[in-house]
Amino acid sequence: MKTYLNLILLFTFSLGILACSSDDDVYESDIVGTWYWESTGGGEAYQIFETPESQDRTLEIQLKENHDFIAIENGVQIAEGSFELTRKYSNLTEENERFIIVSIKTSDSLNDVIYEGIIYTYDDENRLVIREDFEEGVTSVFRRM
Repeated sequence: MKTYLNLILLFTFSLGILACSSDDDVYESDIVGTWYWESTGGGEAYQIFETPESQDRTLEIQLKENHDFIAIENGVQIAEGSFELTRKYSNLTEENERFIIVSIKTSDSLNDVIYEGIIYTYDDENRLVIREDFEEGVTSVFRRM
C-alpha cells in the first residue's frame, strides 16, 4: 500500500513539473545579439517608411544575455538600459504574443525606431521584428550582425 501511495505521489509530482513547462515560458535566445536597423514602416495608410539611407544614419541595438539594452547611432552610443520579455494577449493578433519592454537609463534620442512591442525573429533568426500592438502601428525590422 505504501509503495502504491509513493507511485501516485511520484506521478502527481511529475505531472506538476510538466505543467510548469508551458507556452507561457518566454523564449529569448533567438533575440540575443547585435541587430542593425533596416527599416521602419507602417502608420495610417502605411505613410511611414524610413531606412538608414533615407535618414542618413546607421543604428544598431544590442540585446545581451544579461538583459542589457544598448542603442548605437552612427557609431556613438545613444541609449542604454535593460529589457525584459513577457508573453501577453495582443490586441492586434488577438493571441498571446511575445513582447519586449525596454527600460532606458540614459538616452540622447530614440526617434523613428520601434523598440517596444510584439517581437519575433524570422529568416533563420537573422531578422528581428518589433511592432506596435495596434492596427495602424509601426514596425521596425533589424538584421543580425
